[in-house]
Amino acid sequence: MTANHPKPADRGLHASWLALGLIAALAASLVTTAQAAEPTSDRVVDFSVADEAPGWEFSVTPYAWLTGISGDIGVAGRTVGVNVTFQNIISESDYIIPLMGYVEARNDRFAIFGDFFYTQVRFTGSKSVTRNPFADASLTLKGKAGLTQTLGFAEGGAAYEVAQWQGPMGATGLELLGGARYWYASVDTTLNIDSTVKLKQLGLKRKNSRAYAKSGDIDWVDPVIGARVRQDFGEGRQLELLGDVAGFGVGSEFSWQVFAGYTKAWEVGRATMAWTLGYRAIGVDYTEGKGTDAKTFDLVLHGPIAGFTVGW
Repeated sequence: MTANHPKPADRGLHASWLALGLIAALAASLVTTAQAAEPTSDRVVDFSVADEAPGWEFSVTPYAWLTGISGDIGVAGRTVGVNVTFQNIISESDYIIPLMGYVEARNDRFAIFGDFFYTQVRFTGSKSVTRNPFADASLTLKGKAGLTQTLGFAEGGAAYEVAQWQGPMGATGLELLGGARYWYASVDTTLNIDSTVKLKQLGLKRKNSRAYAKSGDIDWVDPVIGARVRQDFGEGRQLELLGDVAGFGVGSEFSWQVFAGYTKAWEVGRATMAWTLGYRAIGVDYTEGKGTDAKTFDLVLHGPIAGFTVGW
């Protein structure tokens, strides 16, 4: 499925403003909560560290992220535009392979976390469309592009709760987090093409009646910084808002993430169970090489998310 896309530079600027806007919104929510709370003389913001830590708590959360994908993927100087919802992927892709989960270890205000996501999706025929197939080349196309995309990331980091206070809605905590996000990507593209085209000049190879390009395995690491707000309403109910920015030209040019989720937890013996519903979006802008050797991933992954947590 296709749609007209803004230029990568415009998308990167938009993503930057989106991520910065989220952080500004988090700060505004903190100010609003503080102003709506009890009089200043009675309100206590706790920046202290507990004398005795309660010990480590662990949790594992397998989740389902119903991911849509939009943006551009470039291989061998050729750009494929993709704009599909999760419903499109399920109904129109040849197949999809998803694996994902989140783990966390927490001791009072300090936490160590890990997150991983992997998916492989294949589209053929009219389900993907080549845009600007080859720079400065006049081709007779017999068909439209096929696309097999593998994309995954693994993130690890630490978080620390720098402030917590009681407001009219319950306890609120603000965490700062930092870490690294490892990305892995691989793309295979195919195109039915006229037999007279000189594929070697275009960075392509021929297989039977098709031209194809493979990105190979591409991976990189982005440094990540961000913030998380948790609003505890009591009785196991909690709202979480998270935003981070990453890349900064170290790995990708720029990357960002936003998440909002609602959690309901309950005790089962010595364990804690919880379900979470929310929405997540991650954007990444990565470029490697030039000309027919260029490989680009300028994508936004977004969609609703549902998870089930077991903690002890």
